Amino acid sequence: MLTPLSAMTSGPAPHVCVVGAGLAGLACAAAAAGAGARVDVLDERATLTAHPTHVNVVPNLLRDLVTLGIAADCVKVGFPYRGIQVLDGTGRCRFELPTPRLAPSSYPEALGMAHGELAAILVRAAQDRGARVHWQTAVETLGWRKGKAVLGLRDGRQVEPDLTLLATGPQSPLREAALQASPAPACLGPEWTYAHLPRPRGFDHATLVLDSAGQRAFVVPIGPSTVGIALTRGSAGGPMPAVLQPLLARLDPCTPRVERPLLADFLRGPWHRGNLVCVGECAHALPPHFGQSAAQAVEDAVVLQDLLTQGLAPAELPERFNQRRHARARQVFELVCQAARSQEAPDATTDLRELFLRLSRLVAEPA
Repeated sequence: MLTPLSAMTSGPAPHVCVVGAGLAGLACAAAAAGAGARVDVLDERATLTAHPTHVNVVPNLLRDLVTLGIAADCVKVGFPYRGIQVLDGTGRCRFELPTPRLAPSSYPEALGMAHGELAAILVRAAQDRGARVHWQTAVETLGWRKGKAVLGLRDGRQVEPDLTLLATGPQSPLREAALQASPAPACLGPEWTYAHLPRPRGFDHATLVLDSAGQRAFVVPIGPSTVGIALTRGSAGGPMPAVLQPLLARLDPCTPRVERPLLADFLRGPWHRGNLVCVGECAHALPPHFGQSAAQAVEDAVVLQDLLTQGLAPAELPERFNQRRHARARQVFELVCQAARSQEAPDATTDLRELFLRLSRLVAEPA
């Protein structure tokens, strides 16, 4: 049950309410609780949902997981790798994308892990630090009182936190109510299929397959015997690349999978109003290329933790957060979207490796 309103709004520490228990919301909850805030996470689902997708823990994401204090737990359940191979349809290596070490030397350069594993680690971290996660608690309305967000719950109660973090995604009506920003994510290509499969020999590090017929696949090991795969057949509809056939032979009709469109959205105006801030995909929904979707969500949490640790008042924090995150996240967004478009509609003028290196230089320094 949700803590009574009186208990949620009293006490010396700032009360932070996180709306949405996806990766961004949970990471921000763990960060805020670790910085001493009283944190409540509100989510309409019955429980944490595990689905057969994966997280490519690229170097800047691993560095930020270290900052949040959960990297060691991620390494225990994930599969470390070095470098990302880019193959053609026959299996010939076209080039390799480097994974420079950004975390301390006791950690690997990068790793793959199941999405559900990372979400579970974030829930435990948030709760261990005192955050309360309230399932089946939907926020249905958003109003304002003296410049502060007022959250209207489905059961009729209202919550007026010191700081509200909206982590509900780009198509949320709550975002539109908060910032008058109509949801209009761009579709960059056809749907991608995600699944977990038994790991065949040879797939021991991240692999990007770019076939001339338009087929695309990203494979990353997420455990000793399992890989995560993201796959699109493109517009050609031809046979799958030979290099993927041993893997896809294991994708039978009973294999759990999810299909997702290749969407992208960036909130061009300020991410905040009053004491409310949009985080994660609510502010920047990135395609999965180069592993930056999860990385930028966790970077939001790291910046939030830093600002709260500095003792910044909730009234001042939204603008400071926007200053730290907006321009940098937009640069990342534009580079990742350029890569996504170039893969869906190959362009001889686009150098994928150079795009990756530009991005790597950008995220090498913490936000």
